Amino acid sequence: MSPQPANGNGGTSTKRKLVTGGVIVAAVIGGFVLAKLHFRSPFGPADATAVKHTPLEFLYLDNTRVEAYLAELDRGTFAQQSLRHKVTNKESAEVAASGAKAGSSSEAEDFIERVVTPTAASEFIELNDLLSPRDLVLDQSNSEAAEDGEEDELVEGDFVRFQADSLRPPTYLNPYLAVQQAGTLSALFPMPSHKPAQRAVVERRREASRQFRKQVGEDPRVVFALQMAGGSETESAKVLLPMKASELTDERSLIKFGGGRFTVVGKVVRIFPEEGEEGIESGVNGRHGEPLAYVDSPTRETWEHPLENAPGELICRTSPKCVREVEERSNAQGKVVRTKKVGEERREAIQRTRQRMLTKLHNQTEIAKEGTVILPIAIYK
Repeated sequence: MSPQPANGNGGTSTKRKLVTGGVIVAAVIGGFVLAKLHFRSPFGPADATAVKHTPLEFLYLDNTRVEAYLAELDRGTFAQQSLRHKVTNKESAEVAASGAKAGSSSEAEDFIERVVTPTAASEFIELNDLLSPRDLVLDQSNSEAAEDGEEDELVEGDFVRFQADSLRPPTYLNPYLAVQQAGTLSALFPMPSHKPAQRAVVERRREASRQFRKQVGEDPRVVFALQMAGGSETESAKVLLPMKASELTDERSLIKFGGGRFTVVGKVVRIFPEEGEEGIESGVNGRHGEPLAYVDSPTRETWEHPLENAPGELICRTSPKCVREVEERSNAQGKVVRTKKVGEERREAIQRTRQRMLTKLHNQTEIAKEGTVILPIAIYK
């Protein structure tokens, strides 16, 4: 596993304590002194604090869970940590007189003490070392890659680590992220320099978009879903990863189009079907009218109503497929040209996009028969 980017900040302050381990003694026999001083850098890594990890780049880091789990293992939490380095300074002196040499040497020990404020990233690295999470192979491609993970049965409560080839964010998250960043909202709805009537339309769209964000809430729950090979004959197994939107990175290259390959560390909290039970959630049916094993109701309740009432232009402009549908077409030579659908044709395209988002919201928050719910602690490169 090759870890990467991390989102975390912290500070250090340094104070020196000098303990003298010896005194320079020199016999001066009429001549001059040549001193050779040997110092080690006081900021070099000591054994206890040597860097053992490549810095990580996080797509997601759950600060609250990291602190809670680490506190359980360490019997408490700490706001600062004192790190002490021992540095030995060796000094020697030679005195030359009448062709004869006399010498003496001494040692002094410096203790460099640093007060370090732990960051969420550094706490995760410590937690990861203490937990030693179990490595899983999750097959997202219908190959036989998951065979190595079949010997040891997964148990609820296990801490696990696995590789995900792609972690595409839910499509319903796109409008929220667009409104969350003021610059993005301005780019989606640029304000014309003149024409008061058009400026009023743009301002109404911006305000309606802000209202959508308020409906969703400050820190909404989202679920990333991984469709796995295996499972029943008709339904593949699914892994659901519930997250808090506030803990996701704002680095768009890590979010857009799946972001590439990630390492996921998390805790298994549910496995379906459950032992001794059908594992069916009563009163909730899937696409074919069949009862479902699990539905992440909090996520559905957070997003369903706001998406139904979100401004159409926000829904469309944050969906690449909708943008292509209403603003691009191919000419007779197959070349893409810019065009713009208006009126009923545009409204129908927007409504199709809205319905796709709602359908995916349902699909990505349910387990039909077989699957697992894993609470992510960290997702990183």
